[in-house]
Amino acid sequence: MHWFKIIVVWVFIFIFAFPLSISADMGPKPSVVVDFSNLGEEPPYWITLLSEKQSTGPYSYSPDKVAPSSQMIAPNPKEGTAAWNAFRSYQDTDGFYFIEYFSSCNSDNDFAWTYFPPQTFKILVWFPQTNTFAVSDILERYAFDSYYTATLQNGHFTVKNSYDYTKEGITFAGRFLLTFLIEMLIAIPFGLLKSKNRVLYLLVVNSGTQILLNILLNWLHYSGGVWLFWFWYFWLELLVIAVEIFIYCRSFRKVASKKKIYGYVVVSNVFSFICGIWISSGILPQLF
Repeated sequence: MHWFKIIVVWVFIFIFAFPLSISADMGPKPSVVVDFSNLGEEPPYWITLLSEKQSTGPYSYSPDKVAPSSQMIAPNPKEGTAAWNAFRSYQDTDGFYFIEYFSSCNSDNDFAWTYFPPQTFKILVWFPQTNTFAVSDILERYAFDSYYTATLQNGHFTVKNSYDYTKEGITFAGRFLLTFLIEMLIAIPFGLLKSKNRVLYLLVVNSGTQILLNILLNWLHYSGGVWLFWFWYFWLELLVIAVEIFIYCRSFRKVASKKKIYGYVVVSNVFSFICGIWISSGILPQLF
């Protein structure tokens, strides 16, 4: 009965915290963002990703198409059409395909493909002033949101992964400190911090569960994006509750009743979860 109540409470929290509307295509999609440096020629540049496969999402290789999409060539239809024709005429040595997604880029802009980018690709840039191309080696998306820095050297791109691991570290530290402090403070009214040994024990257990939880959450966000992160955040918190109840019932059975231990674990984890949602959506979204 205790476990049934815990699960019901968490299901309702999850439903009301994340109200969803149903649509045929919902949720964030993987992305590829490329930051360019040392391109040499005057902007604008026209950029695309050549795909190993002939289609991805709504984009596909269309050799018989007679005109580019108006969305792709806006707001400069003449220049955009010229770029489209240039990309269609490019013959890749590895047989990669131009699948109709491209855009212009100034010297201070990134190229971003945020809706079904190819998994395996090459970066291709067309310089309209000289009617020349620069192309990269074969690349792979390495994260849900993959970031790259491309530097032009002798007509060829040197490309490095440039994911913001500093932000991920701040995210980890923010979630860990928040949940750790909340769980330790809530232990006070439950009478679980009455001796030095109990304090140290709670410090060790809470640190261990929260470090493991947040390592998994960071990895989920890195590899699967924000929706996968939030989905597993819910289930992993349930797992943490189960683990902490098991540990504390064995360790504190002589000094605290099961009712008090259940109450502490459920209240502290539910409260830290709600605070995490509140902070991530309003106060410090950059940490989450």
